[in-house]
Amino acid sequence: MAPKLLSFPFLPVWRYKRNGWSLHRVKTARRCDPFFEALYLHHISPATLPIEVGVPVRGMLLIETASIEWQAWLYMDAFQEKRTGEKIYMADIIRIFRKRSKKGEIKFRPLPLLHEKAIEYPIDQYIMLLEQLGYLSKLEEGVFIVEKEFPLPFTSDQAQILEKDFYDKHKLMMEKGNIQYNQ
Repeated sequence: MAPKLLSFPFLPVWRYKRNGWSLHRVKTARRCDPFFEALYLHHISPATLPIEVGVPVRGMLLIETASIEWQAWLYMDAFQEKRTGEKIYMADIIRIFRKRSKKGEIKFRPLPLLHEKAIEYPIDQYIMLLEQLGYLSKLEEGVFIVEKEFPLPFTSDQAQILEKDFYDKHKLMMEKGNIQYNQ
């Protein structure tokens, strides 16, 4: 069957919600929140997370934890210390993700009709998006090379400029690059 285009026509709303997330999440965080402790240890404020963290991907609804949080965990655990030319292994990314899940830092939606393998689907989609954005390139199955590092804004004003530039540049790709094949 022909591919059916799945678009993200909600990108303006997504951007608004992503920006509001940091204010809301900071207000509702409990004391000693592991997520905020990790941000602090990585010298990141919620308002200055890289723009590439918290982007919509197919399959994200399988994960109850907000996209910005589960992608931030992946960024801090797998990407932040990697430099251009270094390798990243999908097996390590999956292991990190599962470890955060076991600790309760990443939660899945209870969807009993889906198989265990489906949990990895949003991660695959996120890595594929990072490939399309030019941050990673596939060296071989399950092995990627860092092509460029995520720009980390220093201020919330700089983050807003980077966010606008990011969505201006990648809006069409993010809206039209999500093809789902009918079964």
